[in-house]
Amino acid sequence: MLIAEPSTPSVFLLHGMKRSGNHALVRWLLPQIDGTFVNNAIPIGPILRGVETMPDPAPFIAWQASRPELRKEKPGGKLLVGLEDLELSVSPWQVEGVRMHRLLILRRPEQMFSSRVRHASRVEMVAFPKDNNHVMQRVSTVWKQHARCFLGLEDTYPGRVAISFEAWVTCRDYRHAISEALGLVFDDSAFGKVGLQGGGSSFDGMAYEGRGHEMNVLDRVSQLKAPERAVLDEIFLDTELRELSEAVHQADPFKLLTTTSPHALGDRRPKDLQDPGTPRSPAQSAP
Repeated sequence: MLIAEPSTPSVFLLHGMKRSGNHALVRWLLPQIDGTFVNNAIPIGPILRGVETMPDPAPFIAWQASRPELRKEKPGGKLLVGLEDLELSVSPWQVEGVRMHRLLILRRPEQMFSSRVRHASRVEMVAFPKDNNHVMQRVSTVWKQHARCFLGLEDTYPGRVAISFEAWVTCRDYRHAISEALGLVFDDSAFGKVGLQGGGSSFDGMAYEGRGHEMNVLDRVSQLKAPERAVLDEIFLDTELRELSEAVHQADPFKLLTTTSPHALGDRRPKDLQDPGTPRSPAQSAP
């Protein structure tokens, strides 16, 4: 387990887009962190509806006191805090006096958007539109910022540990490298548990609990219905989205895990993620 001074709050801040495997990652991480999880700390829904505005970062102690689930936490306890669909500059608290570990999870956009479009058929939520409206276009914009940070093209999230969802799902060595990068003792016992929040998988719900790695998460595109696929194709008319998607597809996630990754030589990607072939069509499914 991570060792920190008792008086210093140790916080793991996880940024990611909705439907990117965030909660499966959280369930895997929590036994290693041995801390408390705060889900969706700044909900985007009320902000999109115009009933709330983006909150200013609060002093950490004040923010902690405002969260009912944390009021009984001992000082210096470890927290894992999730943020969804937000720019990387957003934080619920001011960073002073907090030991911060910044995590970013990125899923390939053709799969992430496929899951979002399918989820939209199951829920009535402003964050999950059924077409390529202004909300969906905002999702594209935020994903592109996350991708640039993941690829090391901009330093908007200093010291981040950048996690490829696809590599996390397919490669035990990669999961071990994540734990190592976070200073944790590797424990893979929770791998395969489906995220409890958000109703589980957009396609499979909780049917694969305990064996989530058996879901076909690498090819959600082929599971879309024709109207859903039409929405995905429209989303991928965005040239920058296609270019960043291809860059993420070609990248070695081991090399990008940290800004000082020790995996400087060789392609450490799982074999099913190594595909240097010709550039793919806009919404072509992953291998």
